[in-house]
Amino acid sequence: MTNKHTFLLTLATFLGFLAVAHANNIEEGKEFYTAIKTKTKIVLDGDLSEWTGANVIADPRFWEPKASPRENQQLVNFELWQGGNWTGPDDHTSAVRVIYDDENVYFGFVVTDEYHENAANSAWNGDSVQLMVANDARDAQIALYNYALGGVEDALGDIIVMHEAGPGGTEAVVSRDSARDV
Repeated sequence: MTNKHTFLLTLATFLGFLAVAHANNIEEGKEFYTAIKTKTKIVLDGDLSEWTGANVIADPRFWEPKASPRENQQLVNFELWQGGNWTGPDDHTSAVRVIYDDENVYFGFVVTDEYHENAANSAWNGDSVQLMVANDARDAQIALYNYALGGVEDALGDIIVMHEAGPGGTEAVVSRDSARDV
């Protein structure tokens, strides 16, 4: 049995719009998402069990390297960066759900990683989630938000929320299930 650790981020954004997804560098079939309106009250607690009926985008791959013609690219799960490597699904997989109600848009991310590393206690330099919202034409950034759990595996820190660009006004819950056996 493999010991997997789950990083769960749920957040509510208080934005007055729903972003429309358009084709991007994500593999075909996963580049669009239809969010559903929830019929139940969503509680920001790290538990997505009340998100019934919400579609799940699991492990979307993307074309890499980005600057080369598509025929020279390959679909990958992980972008190697400054010596980083990907050793397989226990090292990093992800799933995303999006729902909304009359006042909020909710994003739920479940990330599996065998070791949590955010010794820098940074919103973007370590294990974290970055959410970028673009306009309909996908030619202008509207918002850029970063969410993380500080610390490392056996010494977890505080939740980090960074409103890098945009209107802000988000709340987040980040939890780690270090003992989950799957």
